Amino acid sequence: MKMFIDTDIGTDIDDSLALALAARSPEIELTGVTTVTGDTALRARIARKILSLAGKDDVPVAAGCGTNLMQTKFHLTQGNEGKGILDTDSDGLPYHAGHAVDFMIEQIKKTSGKTTLVTIGPVTNVALAILKEPDIIKHIEKLVVMGGCVYPEWLSQQSGVPLEITPRMEYNLCTDPEAAEIVFKAGMPTVLVPVEVTLQTWLNNDEQTRLRNFGSTLTQKLIAAIDIWIPLIRKIMVGYGMPGEFARPYLHDPLTVAVAFERRFVKLEPMHIRVAQIGKMLRTLKEPDKKPNMEVAVSVDADAFRAFFMDRICKA
Repeated sequence: MKMFIDTDIGTDIDDSLALALAARSPEIELTGVTTVTGDTALRARIARKILSLAGKDDVPVAAGCGTNLMQTKFHLTQGNEGKGILDTDSDGLPYHAGHAVDFMIEQIKKTSGKTTLVTIGPVTNVALAILKEPDIIKHIEKLVVMGGCVYPEWLSQQSGVPLEITPRMEYNLCTDPEAAEIVFKAGMPTVLVPVEVTLQTWLNNDEQTRLRNFGSTLTQKLIAAIDIWIPLIRKIMVGYGMPGEFARPYLHDPLTVAVAFERRFVKLEPMHIRVAQIGKMLRTLKEPDKKPNMEVAVSVDADAFRAFFMDRICKA
């Protein structure tokens, strides 16, 4: 499978874990990576370093849009970006000199066969690529998106975890709702992996210990970044009114990457999803009486997925 990943790697640990999974999966031919939101040059360096540690130093990375389309919305940075992963000021250099939007268009159009485009951050780069070169859509096999909140009440029902999910907790699409509307209305075959499903997957203490003890440079960097992230996600979750003990290394983005090539971990249902801004938030609303326009993950076998992920990352 030809895959292109657009990511806001560097704040939450899940992007780095997802990129490592993609790099360690033989099913994937990774044709390029672009970064979005905030200091995208720093994020590009982080992506380059993870790819290099995972044995994919030849995968090109380009830095993209630092703000959303309206240049008004908040983007998440916590000051931990690069810590635990980048050792020096030259780590991750050089990356592609061009802008991510142009690079995405060029790389996807020139790739033999169609590309699976995976977005694991705000979709600003993708929206601008579509606006600049609508023909790019013909070269995309499917779009796989980590984002949205279709069933906010399902998390506690499905997993027994007493977390109340509200639409404002969804970050990727709400950060740039105008871009999200452009992307979803472009008509690409789409798979949506929403936050109420991804929040059911995380690395438990035993799995973190396995990463810590495995001994590869890649796993050492990943666990170092996890150790830095946990106190920060605890602060964020408490701010949402949730118990601090649920601060975990969630696998939002690794699950999304996996769904792109291995669907057995989730149940996918065809749905018609209408995207709309309600109260200045991007909502992904199910409309059951309309013809489906995408597939949506509605449940996950978290144990099976975590085992799969750990076997890929901790494989010699």
